[in-house]
Amino acid sequence: MKTHRFYCLLLTFGLLTSFYAQAQKETDYWYFGSRAGLRFKDDNPLIDINSKGRAREGCTAISDSLGNLLFYSAGDTIFTRFHTKMSNGWSLHGHQSASQSSVIVQNPYSLNLYYLFTVDALGGSNGLKYSVIDAGAMFGQGSVLAKNIPLITPVAEKITAVDHRYSRNAWVIVHGSSTQNDKFYAYRITPTGVDPNPVVSQPANAISHAGSFPNNNAIGCMKVSPDGRKLALAMQELNLVELYDFDDETGIISNPLRITGLAKAYGIEFSRDGSKLYVSTQNTTGVDIEQFNLEAGSKAAIMASRRTALGTKSIFPSSLQLARNGKIYAASTETGINNRNIKVLNVPDSIAGSKSFSLGNQPLNTPTTTPFRTSEQGLPNFNQSYLWVPSFLYKNQCSGDVTEFTMKIKRQIKTFYWNFDDPDSGADSVSFLPNPTHQFTKPGTYNVTLTAVLLNNRTRSTTMEVVIYPSPDADLGPEQEICVGGKIRLNGPEKMMKYKWSTGSDSASITVRKPGTYWLEVRSQNGCVSHDTITITPLQNAPKFFDKYLFETCPFRDVTIKPIVRGTNHRWNTGSKDSVLVVRREGWYALTMNIGECIVSDSVQVVFKDCSEDFMVPNIITPNGDGQNETFMIRGTLPGEWHLRIYNRWGTLLYEDKAYRNNWPEKPPVDGTYYYILQKPDTNEQYKGWFEVAH
Repeated sequence: MKTHRFYCLLLTFGLLTSFYAQAQKETDYWYFGSRAGLRFKDDNPLIDINSKGRAREGCTAISDSLGNLLFYSAGDTIFTRFHTKMSNGWSLHGHQSASQSSVIVQNPYSLNLYYLFTVDALGGSNGLKYSVIDAGAMFGQGSVLAKNIPLITPVAEKITAVDHRYSRNAWVIVHGSSTQNDKFYAYRITPTGVDPNPVVSQPANAISHAGSFPNNNAIGCMKVSPDGRKLALAMQELNLVELYDFDDETGIISNPLRITGLAKAYGIEFSRDGSKLYVSTQNTTGVDIEQFNLEAGSKAAIMASRRTALGTKSIFPSSLQLARNGKIYAASTETGINNRNIKVLNVPDSIAGSKSFSLGNQPLNTPTTTPFRTSEQGLPNFNQSYLWVPSFLYKNQCSGDVTEFTMKIKRQIKTFYWNFDDPDSGADSVSFLPNPTHQFTKPGTYNVTLTAVLLNNRTRSTTMEVVIYPSPDADLGPEQEICVGGKIRLNGPEKMMKYKWSTGSDSASITVRKPGTYWLEVRSQNGCVSHDTITITPLQNAPKFFDKYLFETCPFRDVTIKPIVRGTNHRWNTGSKDSVLVVRREGWYALTMNIGECIVSDSVQVVFKDCSEDFMVPNIITPNGDGQNETFMIRGTLPGEWHLRIYNRWGTLLYEDKAYRNNWPEKPPVDGTYYYILQKPDTNEQYKGWFEVAH
């Protein structure tokens, strides 16, 4: 019985393929450094040379949910979507040389109301302040309704924001400086505005940011992970990073993990799924981006997981920023042609140095851009929640497989919904299971979407391209029969990555010479596997050699046996190798010959019947002493009626008898061909011919 099996050995991680985050376009526009700009459209950022802002380090920007630019700032001046100074949007107290000079947070229940939070550099006296912006005022140009509202001073030059777990509120978090040197302050933004009473956390053994202005201990960035579970901050002067747990419900920061030995630690960022932490460090030759695997296990294992993800020749420390496409970008202060780009970690959720991890460069200039745009040290700072989307893994990508999907979400969600983009599957094209399976109806590319509704009722979606590859066809054809000495060639499909036969061969085809069960397993270039089995049985219906299988003849007559099929290498059971056999005895006569590559046998039977004897001259005699066909016997006539002359092949007369009595030869002649002349004196009848002598 033939069997076909198809399966796939591919394990595809959704985080490593093309995807599109949906409905989180508030971070689409980036303006930073020396008038540098990018616009993120799907997975591909576009160069934007419209910026009027300048920022040595920290900056921020905001777009609406559809990705339309609203405004941007380096903490001192606000520029509109039209790249003009916003009404009342100058002389803000943020410092563009602060590691993170500013961040923008939207009022939870307003389309147009935003808060721009700013911090001073080096623990300066301006501390943490905020300004209130109506982005829809003045026909979309925006207006600053109130500015430089103080909250606390002094603070370090680091600030981050993230959404509240259960409500549409948000948190803005800073770290103290000077007398507030070991405390975190989490301010809650509600529909009524900014709550001036922060949640204060003072974790045990927290590193102090003590120091009077200018306080170098204040230098370095701080980020909350996009899923709101972790917080990390860099302290450049102390060469370390602290990693904390963050409670996005209460605003409490706790459980510190101190990672030392990070020279001039400055930039901080988490991968989108929160599994990896990245830190920019500085050495004598440039800037390195270090990776820590937060899923390594214990604190010691996390610290031991350190890997260098990227080495640059930047002169100054680099900010790091996650983008909507899931990639992390690193500011660059390299000189020469490299200062026109920033660096990219393409797959930051994977382990640095692994096959899936890759790096790149993002240009900031077109061929005609003048003057050249550069990033300097900073990149825009965002509410980190804008950058979180649900992620998932999947495996089994071959046609006919059941593809398995697994959500990779560490935070709590309220509901979720899958759309497999496979309308031909009917109702099965959607699922509400956390880890569903789906059998795609045909090969192709499907835009699979996972939508999650968070506990705060915000909706986040990810669309990922899932490619279903055609399974290779390992069909070995119908079952076949094989004859003795024959051979059959079994062929696999062309251009496979791997062949594996039951015989142990790894070739595209094999030749078999005997019955049996044979199987083939092939793997395509896409990793899809197909399997087929074929059974080769012995030949049951050999070709028939003769048109009849029973010859009835008179005892004194020859029988000529001739096959009706063509063949080679004839072998009769009489010993003859001729294609035609002449016999005068009863019995079974078998012929074996080659037909094509097959060795085939067949046989016929000769039997005598009673019949009157006709005149007949023999064409062979066998004087071998067995009493059969010993003499040249003329049948159907009386002895002495014929005059016989016998010649050899050279015409020499060997024998003559004018009244022949069927008695030649008296002694056996040599084997060969002889010729005869028969004459009947009474009637002048004459016969000429030849006969063979064979012992």
